[in-house]
Amino acid sequence: MSELKLIDVKIADRTYPLKIKSADENRVKQAAEKINQQLKELREKYDARDMQDYLAMILMLQLNSSVAPEMPISIDFSEQLKEIEKHLSAMLR
Repeated sequence: MSELKLIDVKIADRTYPLKIKSADENRVKQAAEKINQQLKELREKYDARDMQDYLAMILMLQLNSSVAPEMPISIDFSEQLKEIEKHLSAMLR
């Protein structure tokens, strides 16, 4: 089992101490950078009441992209399948 490492991550001008695996350090720091970048963009675009509003927006944006259902395929292949079946039947005769 790998040892945990204590790092400080700064998000929205607050520092959070986290115990993480050394292998995860880069990913955690990149995630914090991404949150801070999105926070900056939202603050420039919207006038929210407080930091919690911005963080809630970031959370919704991230979760929406990760749990969005796959787009259903609504293409009708019946005509193409009939053509293929016709060609196969002709070849097997």
